[in-house]
Amino acid sequence: TEGEIDILVCGIGTGGTLSGVARYLKEKKPDVKIIAVDPIGSVFYDYFKTGKLPKTEVYKVEGIGEDYLVKAVDFSIIDDIIQVNDDESFRMTRRLCREEGIFAGGSSGSAISAAMKVAANLTEPKNIIVILPDSGSR
Repeated sequence: TEGEIDILVCGIGTGGTLSGVARYLKEKKPDVKIIAVDPIGSVFYDYFKTGKLPKTEVYKVEGIGEDYLVKAVDFSIIDDIIQVNDDESFRMTRRLCREEGIFAGGSSGSAISAAMKVAANLTEPKNIIVILPDSGSR
């Protein structure tokens, strides 16, 4: 991309990776869009959208999502949060392995699924960077 990043898609768990990378990118390019990915059942999506903590539900994807608010999450730099369910996350991991040779885990499947949703709604070409934080060995 030669440093041209329009959109970052990253899972949200402890908030460390998302907040750190997003702060750096926003310093370099303030109009970069930061999209967090949250499993259905976690608290982040509802809290971001409503400011209220929802009742949590069980989800199987590891490494993203939480049952409580984590202090390291900087919601002020997040432009949107996309929810992804377990089924689409794990289906995407198999697709990544089969079609791209990428042996990634569930949170990576969630991130790619969310990125594909973002891409489907674009009206012009954009460079989307997706962080794949885990391997398929889990």
